[in-house]
This record gives sequence, C-alpha cells and structure tokens, in this order.
Amino acid sequence: MLAYVIQYAAGRVDLGFEVPSVLAICVYIIVTEIVSVFENLCALNHELVASPLGKLFSQTPKVEDAEKLAAGNGGK
Repeated sequence: MLAYVIQYAAGRVDLGFEVPSVLAICVYIIVTEIVSVFENLCALNHELVASPLGKLFSQTPKVEDAEKLAAGNGGK
C-alpha cells in the first residue's frame, strides 16, 4: 500500500525521474518468500543442504554469528 502511495506522490511531484517502488517492493517480497520456502525445505530434507543453492546459503553469515561478533566488539 505504501509503495502505491509513494509512486502516486512521485507522479504528482516532478522529480525528473520515475520511482518504480511498487515493482521493487514486489520483487523483494517474492525473493524473500522464495528464500524462506527453500530454508524450510532444507530443514525438512537435509540432502538439499548439499545442493549448489544450499551451499550458497550455508556461506551467508548467521544471526548468531553477527551477535557474537557484536558482543566481541563491545556490543557496538
């Protein structure tokens, strides 16, 4: 809803360029959901973790790792 409001307002105010906020937000939501579904599938079928896509996700930093890193730096 907010994306439509931003795009409508950008059309009313001449910024000199168009803001494709609706498309960008829709793509973000779709990609996020696809990643979430794959993570759930990996939890159900551990063989998927060894797949090329699973290996890509295993290389990304985890939330726990970020918390440990932040705690080691004085919590900053």
